[in-house]
Amino acid sequence: MAPDDSAGPVQRAGRGFAYLLGAKVFFLLTGYGVIVTLSWLLGPVLYGVYGLVLGAIQVSDNVIVTSTVQGVSRYTSEDTGRSGPVKVAALRMQALLGGGAAALFALAAPLIASFERDPSLTPYLRLAAVVVLLYALYSVFVGSLNGERRFALQAGIDVLYAALRAGLVVALAAAGLAVWGAISGFVAASMIILVVAFFWVRERIWRRDPTERAAASVPSRSVS
Repeated sequence: MAPDDSAGPVQRAGRGFAYLLGAKVFFLLTGYGVIVTLSWLLGPVLYGVYGLVLGAIQVSDNVIVTSTVQGVSRYTSEDTGRSGPVKVAALRMQALLGGGAAALFALAAPLIASFERDPSLTPYLRLAAVVVLLYALYSVFVGSLNGERRFALQAGIDVLYAALRAGLVVALAAAGLAVWGAISGFVAASMIILVVAFFWVRERIWRRDPTERAAASVPSRSVS
């Protein structure tokens, strides 16, 4: 969904704020629903385990996601015609940085579990490490949509992700998989929304820089 250029900047900004605010409210409400439901399904002990794992990955996720969204949004907004090259460069960088952070998190899982005095946390933390990489890649698409001022689409993807995460986390935990199910639902929702985000904005991922296209269109002349 492209921004409505017929509206003034104030109207566009107001609509964008409303879209993103609505998505944030929905995200918070579904998150609270997951807390209430999981605490009832898992009981205080197992829910505490899930909370520790979630809290551990959110520390790294918040840093990576915030910086990536802001960086991609800024470079994209400077020239929306370059959104494709910006996305490609950011995806390559996050594949390295996010992948490295996920690997370090997985390797550090025994240390974190030891710090929490619960060795049983190690496999849960290693599974959750996948989310670090998925979030790093997903944040590129969110930042690109924000930079292009496609706020309705950005809000729609955020709402879909919140719904997917809440549904899968609760469903797999309720299926008898307990903490494994809750974390697996988190990972699965992150995978699905990454694929959805890719296909929703895929038409601009490989779009070349306009200056590169112009240069490529000029026929070369051989000098004899």
